[in-house]
Amino acid sequence: MVVMDVKLDNIFGFEDFNVNFSFPKQIVNSPIGLECLKGCPSFRYKKVVVIMGPNASGKTTFGKALMAIFNFVAKKNTSLLTSDICDKTKPASFAIELVDSSNTMFRICAVITPPANGTDYLESNFKVSMASVSVKSSDTYERCKGYLDTELKDAGSYLAAFNSLANLGWHFTFPGMGSSFVKFSQASDDVFEKTLETVLRTLDPAIISVNKSSEIKDSYVINHKAFQILIKDGEVINSDALSSGTIKGIDIAIFLTSIIQHSYGFYYCDEKFSFIQSNLEKSILSLMIDNLSSGEQLFFTTHSSDTLDMNMPHHSFLFLRKDSGGITAEFADKYLKRNTDNLRNAVENDLFGTNPNLSLLDKLDNTVE
Repeated sequence: MVVMDVKLDNIFGFEDFNVNFSFPKQIVNSPIGLECLKGCPSFRYKKVVVIMGPNASGKTTFGKALMAIFNFVAKKNTSLLTSDICDKTKPASFAIELVDSSNTMFRICAVITPPANGTDYLESNFKVSMASVSVKSSDTYERCKGYLDTELKDAGSYLAAFNSLANLGWHFTFPGMGSSFVKFSQASDDVFEKTLETVLRTLDPAIISVNKSSEIKDSYVINHKAFQILIKDGEVINSDALSSGTIKGIDIAIFLTSIIQHSYGFYYCDEKFSFIQSNLEKSILSLMIDNLSSGEQLFFTTHSSDTLDMNMPHHSFLFLRKDSGGITAEFADKYLKRNTDNLRNAVENDLFGTNPNLSLLDKLDNTVE
């Protein structure tokens, strides 16, 4: 699954927010490979989106907004959406364009009206409009978008309208979020076991091996030089014996396995490398990118400025910022038009307005004797 455009208003902290993931011209010799739909070379999309920005700029929130929309569309689950409406006395809305695994492009628009007298949101509070088009081999995103502009219609009840969207798949991972450990530990092949061992041994050289337990269901044994540690249902028993970064490696291995096996199609990795050296973060991100196939998409949030030095097109870097006017988003290629333009220098010179405002700390320092 591929996300092409997102609009959010009065939801998850976003007001009149819009971001688009198409781009006008294929990059020659791009390290990411062909950024187009399978069989549709002119339908270009940003296969890798590295999201950067200061704290509280919306990196995690944007992922949670996407996850809420996906759950609403695929599972008719409204609770994640309605629980994060900013002002429940006003309408909230979203619009999303996405392409499923059969190369059908959808536009889904929803307006959520306030509930009467402060009661719970009902089906009648959701007004949904939809349109779809089958992407042909010669189609561009712009051509399909124009078709959706003319064909968008009231879809009636969302309970029936979303039945045509059956080819959606996604994998989100957030700090503190439960993992899919059991799903991958029960896989018939050894991809997860190999990936888990490789990631953990890379993070901690004192780990000798990682093996699936023959005695305890859905469990793995970490064989350390000095001791053994059990991973049961994704939780590390006696976790104090391992570093925070090594423990994070379990979720990283799960996420990486899902990409290697092409399990879902859309992937959102949020803040999983806070306790891991930046060179390892870059290496694992490169591995994720290398294993993406056509029709798949990776969103990756990070605070590491070293990611700016990776060999990726400027259009892969999305910068979020928050000010008194709300959250805004801009891709680096809006300003950096040439491949030779230095992205790190642009960020260090605050071209995207993402450097934190230190003036309040300066004022505090002046008041302390």
